Amino acid sequence: MRPEVVLAVLERATQLIEQGWTQGAGARNEWHRPVPESSLSACEYCLRGAISRAALDLGLDPTSDYRLRGSPPEVAWKEVCQADAALVDLLEKAVTKPGAPQVRLMAWNDSPFRTKLEVVAVLRCVERDVKGMAGMDNAGRSGDVLP
Repeated sequence: MRPEVVLAVLERATQLIEQGWTQGAGARNEWHRPVPESSLSACEYCLRGAISRAALDLGLDPTSDYRLRGSPPEVAWKEVCQADAALVDLLEKAVTKPGAPQVRLMAWNDSPFRTKLEVVAVLRCVERDVKGMAGMDNAGRSGDVLP
């Protein structure tokens, strides 16, 4: 897994949540009605919805052999799926208390007492963890690639 793909999704997802966060739907429009994450009218996102939209915003292009636009051909759909699965797993581990069964992202996001600040904080925490695992400094320069 390439850490720069995961970090780019994390950074974009954080921006989306900071602009507008929701619960009970992957995304909502300005009238707070549920819409697909890919909708141009989406302006609020749950944690999982923000991850999906971030991948789309970063150039996932189904008309171009599922490559990320502007990326070399080796960055293919399979890698994007692997990065997405790894990212969801990292986030679910981050929000799960030690010794407890793993919490699903949507359930954590939709907890009645959850706040936007907590969601942003967990995204930033996982971003730091990914940088640490990849041997990156705070500017995102890589020393190694994640296993």
